[in-house]
Amino acid sequence: MHTRDEAERFEVAGPARPRPAPRPSARRLASRLGNRAFGRLLRDPVSGDTVADPARDAAKLAGEKPSTDVEYATWLLAAADAGFAVLWKDTRATLEAFSAGKAYSGIQPSATDVKVRALVTMFDLVLGAMRRSTSAPGATKRAVTLGSFLRDKTGPHAGAAIDLPRGMGAGTVDEVIAMLGDLSPGHYGIGLPFSGDYFDPRDEVEAKKSAAQSAAGSGGTPASVAGALQLDAAHTYKVEWDAERNEWKKPATDQAGAAYTLLRSSALKDLFKTMRHAGSTLVIFPDRPGHVHIDQR
Repeated sequence: MHTRDEAERFEVAGPARPRPAPRPSARRLASRLGNRAFGRLLRDPVSGDTVADPARDAAKLAGEKPSTDVEYATWLLAAADAGFAVLWKDTRATLEAFSAGKAYSGIQPSATDVKVRALVTMFDLVLGAMRRSTSAPGATKRAVTLGSFLRDKTGPHAGAAIDLPRGMGAGTVDEVIAMLGDLSPGHYGIGLPFSGDYFDPRDEVEAKKSAAQSAAGSGGTPASVAGALQLDAAHTYKVEWDAERNEWKKPATDQAGAAYTLLRSSALKDLFKTMRHAGSTLVIFPDRPGHVHIDQR
């Protein structure tokens, strides 16, 4: 005879049900079925579930060739989900909208061709990383971080450029060379920072002017500056001191398109030479720290 409290608890909880038997571990299941049968079960699960296989997923993605903005966005999302790309929050939101054929930041993706050229750049870079990871079983998977590529309705960041956030200190140039080597022949603007094996901060025009003034000493006339660099500019510059006004004149072009000659890494300069021989047109310039900038022109 149950007390009232016990009866109420019984009515709420209901009668006790037998607990399901624990699912057998993979080892026990293999022992029961036989290794060959177990292998077939993994390949063709009767339940309809799929067994994760990164190499198979990568091979499938690597075999696809998108041809529209919508298809490229869909491919990049799948590659990110497979671990080959890391997407900034806004970048993922953009790709998700494009994959659904919806506009984002005023840019309407095309379902028939490619208008957002940065998508092609991202595809090349992620595909290259994917192939390197799958060609060496057991190697660490290296994902490409994809930053912003839509900021404005016009200009490079209206869909032509992609920023690739990453460490850009000393010792990173081999990874950057591998990344840039994945680009298909084309017309590119490539921005690299004043750091590491890239551009020397001492070559920046303001740094050179300051050094010239320090060398001249108090009351002295600074020597003219040559071979200087400026952000976002592919040229080198020269600057003269205006003795009458006791100030620097405006920078003038020293050598057009020569900024890349001041890169610290000879291997990186060799890569750009190889890319040009393969048919690419390159505009190389100093950019902000902490990323590689690539735009299609």
